Amino acid sequence: MVPLISQLHLESSYLRRQIALLAISSVAPLVTIETIRDFFIPILRSLAQDKVGNIRMNTAKSLSAVSKAVTALDENMVGNADVHRAITSLLGSLTKDRDPDV
Repeated sequence: MVPLISQLHLESSYLRRQIALLAISSVAPLVTIETIRDFFIPILRSLAQDKVGNIRMNTAKSLSAVSKAVTALDENMVGNADVHRAITSLLGSLTKDRDPDV
């Protein structure tokens, strides 16, 4: 699933990038912290800078879903705090987006 999500987020079609975000939101509770840190966060970082406002807005929604999944994991797990910092940073940048809908 992760390779497909990685491929979809690079597609020129915004709908396929949207599918990547929906997939991340759906599978985040099922994957390891390493998968979130090593694969999902870089994808979300990329999509947070997408040219399409709806993709940036839905990236924020996906970040929220990923944050909940990370919180559900053991708080003492190695990498958990790093992932939360990355999510907080990305959400912070999205709150300053030039598009008021984001």
